[in-house]
Amino acid sequence: MTENFWLKKRILWVILLILLFIWGNSLLPAVDSKGLSSHVKDLINLLLGRIFGLGGMQGDGLVRKLAHALEFAALGTAVGIWLYGRIGRYFAY
Repeated sequence: MTENFWLKKRILWVILLILLFIWGNSLLPAVDSKGLSSHVKDLINLLLGRIFGLGGMQGDGLVRKLAHALEFAALGTAVGIWLYGRIGRYFAY
């Protein structure tokens, strides 16, 4: 088997893991999800305060929106890499 085959197989595993991560987070009860967002918000506030001397964020809404954006950006990147490996040779110039 070629190295290219194993690369394609690995990226499919990465896509599956990202999907499971997104799905697992969406299955969390609202209380648990809010608690997790609150912990992340506290960590961000701590880092922003120590590094930049900025005040903290008030609500969890921004953290939740950023989390969704990052999850789906990671999924889109992984799928794009997989697609490039499958059909990228047709677009080489």
